[in-house]
Amino acid sequence: MRPSSKCQTDAEIAEYFRRHCMTPYHPSSTCRMGTGSGAVVDGGALKSNGIEGLYVADASAIPEMVSGNLKTTVVTIAERGARSILTGSILRPAG
Repeated sequence: MRPSSKCQTDAEIAEYFRRHCMTPYHPSSTCRMGTGSGAVVDGGALKSNGIEGLYVADASAIPEMVSGNLKTTVVTIAERGARSILTGSILRPAG
């Protein structure tokens, strides 16, 4: 991506990029997992801390940003989260 020939100065080029460029990353890792006061989701069953019956099984529950596409990671979280909700089990790392 490059600005048109109308952008001549550094300020014009910077303004072009501010208006037209965006990150390729999807938002993720926004719900802190754990048991501390700032944790939104527990680390095992994806249960919300503080709201009974609410589970978080999407990209926000990913502890760290992944380097690739999020789709497979989110599908895995959703499938394991659904299994946990249906069986009442706590999620454990695979392996």
